[in-house]
Amino acid sequence: MNEPRVWKWMVPSALMVAMMPAAAWVNMVAERNGWAWMLWCSLFLVGTMPLFGIQAWAAFAAYYRHMEIDDYASKRNALSTTAETRLFEYARSMHPETVKLLLLQRKVIWRVKEAKPGEMADWVLDADPTVRVAFVEYVLENSTKVKMMPLNMLSEGAYTFDPEKLVTDREQYHAFHKLLINRGMATEAFGNQPGQWIEPWNPDLVSARWGIRLESWEESEVQAASGPVSQPTVSPADQPLPVVEKPLNDADMQKINAELEAHQKMSVTEFVQLKKAGKIA
Repeated sequence: MNEPRVWKWMVPSALMVAMMPAAAWVNMVAERNGWAWMLWCSLFLVGTMPLFGIQAWAAFAAYYRHMEIDDYASKRNALSTTAETRLFEYARSMHPETVKLLLLQRKVIWRVKEAKPGEMADWVLDADPTVRVAFVEYVLENSTKVKMMPLNMLSEGAYTFDPEKLVTDREQYHAFHKLLINRGMATEAFGNQPGQWIEPWNPDLVSARWGIRLESWEESEVQAASGPVSQPTVSPADQPLPVVEKPLNDADMQKINAELEAHQKMSVTEFVQLKKAGKIA
């Protein structure tokens, strides 16, 4: 009953408009017949017109403000309705074992991308296989506590993070940004401004959520463990002499070439075994 309606501003505005000729007619009749009491009626009509005008304007503004709020709420609800929210709405009618399998599948964050023989395997997001782990690390390391990394830091048409040249850097950025929006971690970009983090999310929390260890973590842990380090003063006499490298001969070059060829022919399984054995640094 208290909600803004059309008639709440249409009726006062119509009455205000109708009072103008009514007041003029009453004034004309009162002057012609000498009826003083009708002059008071004319003054009453003229004095009531501003009240109806104020009420009409207030109801008009409240009505369209209410419509704008409803449109904004509908837009935000549409944006927040993602595939995940729909999935868990349908999960209410699923069997408990099916929901259990669904929750187990959600624990998978990264997926191993198949590599060619002799190449290292790459990791991609399970939610969007077009986004690689190296790209996510780059975006998070170059983001601030408030905003994401801007898109203009990536060149147009570059394939820096995709050696196969299937997905450009900017396409990975849009896919990763869309994923953050759907999970409620970041806002949409506004004009030329990048998206902002939605509290309490920030680059550190996002990297921890997806099991990524940023370089800023390692630097902070090293500083916290070692504490403030005072740099000792070194005299010119105590400085180490420059190291002079020994020139390589033909035998050294043949040995290096043989090691490079063996490394290129090595499979991923052999590389992992040698890495665990400590034979490869």
